[in-house]
Amino acid sequence: MHYFKFDIATWIQSTRHLTPEEEGVYLRLVNHYYDTEKPLPVEIQPVLKRLQLRGHLDLVNEILTDFFVLTEKGWSHNKCNELLKEYHKGTKKNKLNGQKGGRPSKTKASSVTQKEPSGLITETQTEPKHNPNYELVTKNEELITKDIKASKIPPCPHDEIIDLYHKILPELQSVKMQLWTGTKRDKDLRDRWRQSTDFQDLRFWEWYFLQVKKSRFHMGENERGWKADLAWLIKKENFTKQVEAAIQ
Repeated sequence: MHYFKFDIATWIQSTRHLTPEEEGVYLRLVNHYYDTEKPLPVEIQPVLKRLQLRGHLDLVNEILTDFFVLTEKGWSHNKCNELLKEYHKGTKKNKLNGQKGGRPSKTKASSVTQKEPSGLITETQTEPKHNPNYELVTKNEELITKDIKASKIPPCPHDEIIDLYHKILPELQSVKMQLWTGTKRDKDLRDRWRQSTDFQDLRFWEWYFLQVKKSRFHMGENERGWKADLAWLIKKENFTKQVEAAIQ
């Protein structure tokens, strides 16, 4: 597959939580998926060498976990699979039409604009003359839209979690919300929320902050007088250690 429709608005919506570097890694992996027309291999080092991503292994692993599913055939991507299926269906149809002497002529093309429940605007249009890829392009846009709607992970309630942090841990450094959106802390909190269904509950975050409050070290009773803050508490390594220590 050497061509697919790139819907800029939809891409931005599905990758807005990524840094520019992470987005670049994701785009290279998706392009390779379409180029080879198969899942990314489990032994991914040869792919990383080909894509010049060997120095970005941590980012690659995060992207694979975020957007792909590990199967017996490798790292699979549902949207890519659906797009490839539609592509091959379209090329097969074009081949049959060619054997019959070409596609039936169309007298005019009409379009109907409709609003999806998600708020995205899609356009369904009849197939104009001399454009064998048009049907595929339209379906690609619909598939991308459906992929966004299919996500079952609830959005991270940043405000509510930060309010709990302030309520339970007023002794620690407060968070200025106007400086939160679009930062590394913003992404870290979203990643922790998405890390497990157990963490997608405000009751868990209340419990987590209460565990921190019980720790004299994290509350400043140490030689340096250092105190934890929310940015430190939601970094992956620190977060994992605190949760594991609390449930042992």
